[in-house]
Order: sequence, then C-alpha cells, then structure tokens
Amino acid sequence: MIEALKILSAVIGWIYFFAWSISFYGQFYTNWKLKSVEGYKLDFQILNFTGFAFYSYIYIIGYFWQDKNPYGNYGLGEIQIQDLLFAVHAFIMVCIIGVQCFIYPRGKNTISRPAWGLVAFYWIAAPVTYLFFRVFNWWTEDAGFNFILLLGEFKLSISIIKYIPPAWWNYKRKSTIGWSMENILLDFTGGLFSVLQTLVNLANNDSPKINPIKFTLGNVSMAFDILFMIQHFMLYKDHRHVQVARNDSDGDNRPARQYVNFNNDDYTA
Repeated sequence: MIEALKILSAVIGWIYFFAWSISFYGQFYTNWKLKSVEGYKLDFQILNFTGFAFYSYIYIIGYFWQDKNPYGNYGLGEIQIQDLLFAVHAFIMVCIIGVQCFIYPRGKNTISRPAWGLVAFYWIAAPVTYLFFRVFNWWTEDAGFNFILLLGEFKLSISIIKYIPPAWWNYKRKSTIGWSMENILLDFTGGLFSVLQTLVNLANNDSPKINPIKFTLGNVSMAFDILFMIQHFMLYKDHRHVQVARNDSDGDNRPARQYVNFNNDDYTA
C-alpha cells in the first residue's frame, strides 16, 4: 500500500462520514421547525428505516469479522471504521425521525400500499432465509456469506427505490417545503466523498475489491440529490418558502391557529 493514498483515504472517509451523518439532522430540524412531517414523504421514512436496519447489521458483522472468516469481509471490500460508525449512527437518526412522524401532523401524507408491500417483503424474506438455513442445518460459512450478500442486495434495492416517493411527492405538490435541502446538499457531499474513498482504496490495493453497497449507494444518492436540487432551485423555486398565516378571527381568547402552505393549499401545521 502507498502510505499517502492510505492517509488520503482516511481523510476522505471522515469527510464523507461527517457529511452523511450531519445530513440527518437537517430533516430532523425541518420537521421540528414546521411541527409537521407533511412535506417529508412517509414512504421514504419506512423504506429508510428498513434499509439502514440491514445496513447497520451488515457493517457490524462485516467489520468485526472481516479478518476472522475465509471470506475476509463478506465480499464488501475493506470496511473502514467510518463505515461502521455511519451505519449505526444513521439507523439511530432514522429511528429518531420516525418518532417525529408519530408525534407531528402528517396531513395528506400517508404510507402507500406499495411501500407497505415492499417493507413487508424485506422483513419477511430476511428472517425466512435465515431460518431456512438453520432448520435444515445448512448454516455454513458459505451460507452466512450468502445471507450477508442477500441483505446487501436488499439495501441496494431500497436505496434505489426510496428516493422515488419523495421526488414524486414534491412533483405532485409542486413544492419542496418540508423536504430538507440541507439534508440533500450534505447527502450529495457524502455520496461524492464516499465514492472517492472507494476509488482511492481500489487504486491502493494489490487485490482490489469494490464495496458494492457503499459504491452504489453513493452514486444513487448523488443522482437523486441532483434531481431534488433541480426541483428546489429551479422547478419549484417560487414555492420553496414556508408561508405562515395566522387565523385571528375566532374572536375569543384561544391561541391563534397557525397554518403552513405546503402545496398551494392551507394545511394546519
């Protein structure tokens, strides 16, 4: 290994870790500020929860066992400490944002049947596959390797699918209100540096292996982030600011109600 490239990889890794990790706080803050999750598509949340549950499990297992099994690191390429910390932190933040989805008003924002169906498939398929090997005593190192790869494929498919509902939700509302752009900008930065780190590691390894989950996740994230930036800064720029109107016509001492304009209509926030 070239020492300079190893140091560069570590620096890039920590940049992607902080960018991707901090990005979750943008959506958390937006939900808190608006006291509403109507602009945060709930299909994305439930898919994100499932994806990062698998992602954190994969990296916890992969990191601590990458030097203790015949497959090295389950075909994931070299797993950095940043990968592990990001996966666990991301899952925790997705859970916290999920709590917001329960306590804040959702308006017309609901979880679609296709999203429920996909999540049900993932959560049923994973344990059924595990139990299948266990019951029939086929749980070998090879089976464990294939199970980790299966969860990785689930995560990749979720990463591709999960951005479609919020993109459609913004299009349908002709607005990006409630969908944190701080999240998107940091997500793009994290995806860029994640891909760069993978390429640096690839160039600095005598037997190079690309981490398929990390590499694909970074590229897919950047592609959809560009779409969201186009929606926010170009297509719906006239409807990207929260418009608040107070209703003081009740004529009593009750606190005035507050409304947030999400898509050219008034929705109680």
